[in-house]
Amino acid sequence: MQLSRKKIFIITAVIVLAMAAVALLSRGGGNSGNEDVKDVTTGKGEYYDPNSKQTVSNPQGKAPDTYGRDAAAPIYLGTASLLDYGVTSGQEQDMQFAIYQYFKSEGQKVKEVSVVVDSIAVEPYDSNNENTLGTINFDIVVDRKTKYKVKMNYFDLVSIQLYLYDATGATQLHDSGVISNQHL
Repeated sequence: MQLSRKKIFIITAVIVLAMAAVALLSRGGGNSGNEDVKDVTTGKGEYYDPNSKQTVSNPQGKAPDTYGRDAAAPIYLGTASLLDYGVTSGQEQDMQFAIYQYFKSEGQKVKEVSVVVDSIAVEPYDSNNENTLGTINFDIVVDRKTKYKVKMNYFDLVSIQLYLYDATGATQLHDSGVISNQHL
């Protein structure tokens, strides 16, 4: 039996449509892919954090950002921006540790800490004086709702001292003392 061109075309079209339907169903019914993404704090979707200016997602099957660290520790957003102002990666980790220790001591379970990158300001210092500390000020937002002011002295490439204030900056809530090489 010989098939005409028209019949071959129809059979080919049916096969292509069937393959497309199978592919669509195997992808989850035509999802854009974001339906499996979970928000760090609410468990829903991908979101843009205006404080850190980062897009955050938590795809299903991905190891959590706290993998290899204290599971109770929050996710930190925007802290890498501090590196642009002279803070070392070890000091960045110490800063995260200091913030975590404060909230832990207060019995607060924090899921997310976001640095407000537009608030970062470095205080001028005398680079000719080896005893001068670097000081950086910035705001953080905890769990997308509570704002705090932070003053951090940093020195000798690995050490910091962090001061945490209320949103107005009028009330000091915490003095971390000198922290060096602490990691979550």
